[in-house]
Amino acid sequence: MEPVLRLSRLLLPLALAASASVAACQGCRSSGALPERPASTARPTLRLYFASTVAGALEPCGCSKNQLGGIDRLGAFFQAQRKEAPDALFAVAGPLFFLDPVLRGEQTTQDRWKAEALAVALKKTGLAAWAPGANDWADGPDTLARLREQSGGALLAANLAGSTAGAVASVLREAGGLKVGYIGLSSPARNGFPPEGVQVRPPAPPLRDAIDQLRSQGAQVLVGLFALPRGEALRLIEAAPELHVAAVGKPYEQGDANDKPAPPVLINSTLVVQTSNHLQTVAVVDLHVRDQSFSFQDTSGAGGSSFTPPATGSFTRVSTVNITTDLGRDEPIYGAMLEYYRKVNDHNKTALADRKAPPPGPDGNRYVGIQVCTGCHAEAREVWDRTPHARAYKTLVDGHKEFNLECVSCHVTGYEKPGGSTVTDNALLRDVQCEVCHGPGAKHVEKPADKSRITLRPAEGFCVSACHHPPHVDQFDAAAMMPAILGPGHQQKKP
Repeated sequence: MEPVLRLSRLLLPLALAASASVAACQGCRSSGALPERPASTARPTLRLYFASTVAGALEPCGCSKNQLGGIDRLGAFFQAQRKEAPDALFAVAGPLFFLDPVLRGEQTTQDRWKAEALAVALKKTGLAAWAPGANDWADGPDTLARLREQSGGALLAANLAGSTAGAVASVLREAGGLKVGYIGLSSPARNGFPPEGVQVRPPAPPLRDAIDQLRSQGAQVLVGLFALPRGEALRLIEAAPELHVAAVGKPYEQGDANDKPAPPVLINSTLVVQTSNHLQTVAVVDLHVRDQSFSFQDTSGAGGSSFTPPATGSFTRVSTVNITTDLGRDEPIYGAMLEYYRKVNDHNKTALADRKAPPPGPDGNRYVGIQVCTGCHAEAREVWDRTPHARAYKTLVDGHKEFNLECVSCHVTGYEKPGGSTVTDNALLRDVQCEVCHGPGAKHVEKPADKSRITLRPAEGFCVSACHHPPHVDQFDAAAMMPAILGPGHQQKKP
């Protein structure tokens, strides 16, 4: 990368074209003379791809069409691209295995198994290395060490000491005839405190030591993985021009809200990428090595649309790819996911069998279920039967998720509300029924003529605050969608 640029200049704007290519094969060849390929060929000497802040994202919830993400889709994409780029390495920056830094009560077992399923899937993708965030210690260093082994990737944290679960400063990988050195730095602090037993040292000296160590081992390409606040990471990268590529992730993640990817930037001679969280996107960096040179010129161009390799010398190209449904799915990875869902279903069905909703309040009002509502509102029931709301619970059953604590709340009525349902006690309240919008109906049933006992029309946007919100649905327009659930006998006049 030849030009020396100011930190503030964004030279490599984001390329979101789904046709951009990624590969997953972690093929290794012995080092020596590098294969020379003509500039006209699309095949790179080596492809590096990166994800930031995965944070336990096995797949999106699937509550709406075209949601981004899914480790099985990522695996399918990698497999499809092996012909174009057979030599590739995959790395992650930021929290990898857990959604939050602290596990969530009765969901702890489920979250632990989900992390294990993700680790198995990551090994199938050929994970080379990752730099951890605070979330990775959510179940303690012993669990983290086990996940490291299951994933097959090196846990890199050059500036950490203490209970690091076997983290090392750097690792050397070989692919495409190249020796690639990865360095990891992490600041796994939440509310100013690192995980118990973990000591965080200033990152600059360990970064310098790791670069020197990798150089002494013959590393030809240097890659930094930074689980740090973005500003701190960029300052460190600016002071380490030996790095060819760097990926940035968060020091910790909290909640399931989705982030947009940051545009790639060039700092001195280092290409810096940061993808969306939760496996929505993957960054692709192609390295074309010519003339035995490791001084790379970027050829991405504005928007990633132009591609004019230099006449001589080595060059790079970067793009960002959306992880979408049309990528298909990797069947072995999908099989591991199904095994997790079935395991959770079997466990929660028994472990939470006695779970009951809070009792009704002082007024005694409770949820009665759609069969009771149908007695007086047959026309409205006919409208409801034609909506996806009437099949909401079946979608969970089909995916072995009806007892999954991450899923069930938006697929039943009155979940965990007084006089309502739970994950195991919901036989009369499955699907998104009348009382989701109109409130519990027992008092209304007692005196149907008294309209004050029921919510005739919920507040506009009610469904957005309840379920149709990010990350499940992005920019959901409640007013525009309302006609989809209305009809004769349900607000509209009968013909």
